[in-house]
Amino acid sequence: MNTTLKIKQHTTILVLLLISMGLLMPFNTFAKSAKSAKSANSTNSAGGLPAEINARIAADTLLQRNIDAEAAARKAADTILGNEDKALQNQINKILPPTYVIGETLPDNSIVYYVDGSLEHGLAAWPRDEAPLLSWYDAKVAAEAHGFGWHLPTKHELNLLYGKQGVVGGFISTALYWSSSESDSDKAWSQNFSTGAQIYNLKYSTYQVRAVRVF
Repeated sequence: MNTTLKIKQHTTILVLLLISMGLLMPFNTFAKSAKSAKSANSTNSAGGLPAEINARIAADTLLQRNIDAEAAARKAADTILGNEDKALQNQINKILPPTYVIGETLPDNSIVYYVDGSLEHGLAAWPRDEAPLLSWYDAKVAAEAHGFGWHLPTKHELNLLYGKQGVVGGFISTALYWSSSESDSDKAWSQNFSTGAQIYNLKYSTYQVRAVRVF
């Protein structure tokens, strides 16, 4: 059903309602009233004005009343239509999955730093570093302690985070940050947040830690 037809339907319903409440006069009744007013004033112009002028004033008054009532009905119909459109949009929003943008703060205060092509999935970072400096083993425990899905970023995830450190904020630009990616049984990869260089270090070394999660 198109918008114009819906407006006409709502207006018609409201006009009928106003007529039933006595706030709006049907056209045929309006015509009869105007004719009666003209006839009455032809026989008695008590106000001292010519009968034809009195009849015209009465007719104009009735016409303006109808115009005002119809305008009110149309305004009310537009309001009803607007509310229906909003309700429809709310239903659509419930069906469609949410989309995200880089820099957006999520309900858990994590900050989006990567979004895939669908704009529905990506990576979010904890808003601040863990404290104090941690070994690789303790870094994994600290990151996962934030709850389901939280983890120490992989080497690739950490590099993406390095590229968006200005968006997420709270990083120490001269520090090394741990990734979860291992070089061998004794070493794991870290990244220098000043130069961007990724290097491997002994797991017992202590560096900065920033937890991330997939959404």
